[in-house]
Amino acid sequence: GILIPAREGKRALGVLFNSSSFAGRVADASVVSFTVMLGGSGHREVMELSDSELKCVVLEELDGMFGLNAEPLHVRVHRWSRALPRYSAELSRTWRFAREGWCGQPGNLLFGNYTGQISIRGMIESVGVLFSC
Repeated sequence: GILIPAREGKRALGVLFNSSSFAGRVADASVVSFTVMLGGSGHREVMELSDSELKCVVLEELDGMFGLNAEPLHVRVHRWSRALPRYSAELSRTWRFAREGWCGQPGNLLFGNYTGQISIRGMIESVGVLFSC
């Protein structure tokens, strides 16, 4: 997939190439499956669009990026108001507070998307180094 920097001026944040990444995602090799991520902190208004409006945005983005202008076989819309972490300068201070407080108690272990890793593997690897309690 791809992540799209804000300076590109796209409405999409990224695109996952599902049919290339996951075996068996499509039964017909001539069909492709995408997940297009929209919204984020820079485009909160996307959450208010109807499913048909979102479909139009997705089709425009895919056409502009890849020249894909065919009608999709299927579209599924999921809305997550807090899907991915947004990192900020405040995050380091928050983690320091957690390590010195709650994590300082024996047996407490803290990890998740906001620990600086998005993948499960990355979170588990960072737990032993940065966030073990």
